[in-house]
Amino acid sequence: MKTIPIIIIIASLFGSIWGFGLSFKDDGSVDTKIVAVVGNKPILSSELDQMLLTSAVEIPKDSSDVYKLYGQILGELIDEELVYQSALAESIEVDEDMLKQEFSARWDSFVVRFGTEKALAETLTQEGMSIVSFKKKVKNQVKMGLLKQMYIQKHITETEVSDEELRKFYDDYKDSLGEYPEQIELSAILISLPSDSIIFEQTRKVAQKIYDTLVSGIEFNRAVQNFSQDEITMKDNGELGEFSIDDLPQNFKNAIDKLKTGEYSKPVKSEKGYHILKLIFRKNNKVKLAHIFVELPIRNDFAKQIANAVYDSARNGTDFQTLLIHHTADSSLLANNGKLGTFPATALPPALETIADSLGAGTVIPPLQQNGQWAVFRIDNIIPEEPMTLDKHANFIRQLARRKKFSDKLSRLIEKLHQQIYVEVKDKKIAPYVR
Repeated sequence: MKTIPIIIIIASLFGSIWGFGLSFKDDGSVDTKIVAVVGNKPILSSELDQMLLTSAVEIPKDSSDVYKLYGQILGELIDEELVYQSALAESIEVDEDMLKQEFSARWDSFVVRFGTEKALAETLTQEGMSIVSFKKKVKNQVKMGLLKQMYIQKHITETEVSDEELRKFYDDYKDSLGEYPEQIELSAILISLPSDSIIFEQTRKVAQKIYDTLVSGIEFNRAVQNFSQDEITMKDNGELGEFSIDDLPQNFKNAIDKLKTGEYSKPVKSEKGYHILKLIFRKNNKVKLAHIFVELPIRNDFAKQIANAVYDSARNGTDFQTLLIHHTADSSLLANNGKLGTFPATALPPALETIADSLGAGTVIPPLQQNGQWAVFRIDNIIPEEPMTLDKHANFIRQLARRKKFSDKLSRLIEKLHQQIYVEVKDKKIAPYVR
């Protein structure tokens, strides 16, 4: 039976708590409505519910404030749809290589969040969606996002700020700029996902140690229980069953060719790892085999293990530069002695900001995952926040002025699109709050 998506379950709860919900009647039944139309594209109440419930915004207690929040979200959805329809009207096309690259990055982030693609697929199945349809949905979302970016880049090209504009921006906003944020100087060792060759070699070393243990005298059945990673065959002392020799892979044939009954092979490579094969019996063209199996680790797990080992070494006194030389995957980082630079604490990834705020200079931070890689950071220095002045913080203030200039241009562009494309807000409760 197809399960109800979790967003609907949460939204039903939301409706019961607040006494209303755009997609729900008072009795909790689904009543999806058209809340706005942009061109010939309707925007549904369920889209607003989902955006609200998946946002990090705290839902207000007062119902009128909730409608204000809906109005803000609807305004953003309308603006995005205006940009998207305009991009289509101008026949803007997304480069396929760029689409593949962006989709791959987005997809990898989903897989990392769930641990494995299998775990992601299982979660999707529980929500009534196949991984194939979800991939298609994600790819479409990525393509739409790229189209909107390309349209904006086409129509807003110049956002540089002159010295005169910088001075005016500072004079206009200096009373509201606040403090220059706390700065964190960081160094890092970046550990990439290892190549197949490295993973196979490390797995082979593990299998070789098990083989050496067998040679030293441990019984095969005991070694199966202690070391094999094949949970199914472990219950039967590693027995794989009977096989025709002709059906075995060539390297398996070679490994058991000269074995006598009860003897075992050196580690043998397969697609999934390494096997130490034991010949139970041989009769005519048939053999019965058992094995001790060492599975290839998942790349992300393997990289995390390396990162943890680097962190432990640094914490126990090993020179950070020495670890950098042996483990970093970034040549430019290596050339700069691992120094990343100085960053506003508020610009750091949330996990890093939270940790850095409570630690002092010289602290090595436990491994954090960044863009599909694992990084071990060290806090080199912490510079407290201070009053912002144009003389000392011109570059930072220029960034703020550039963002303001870009935002103003984008607002004018979208206002122009509002005049060119039909827009109607149909929900009367939300309409007063839509920009």
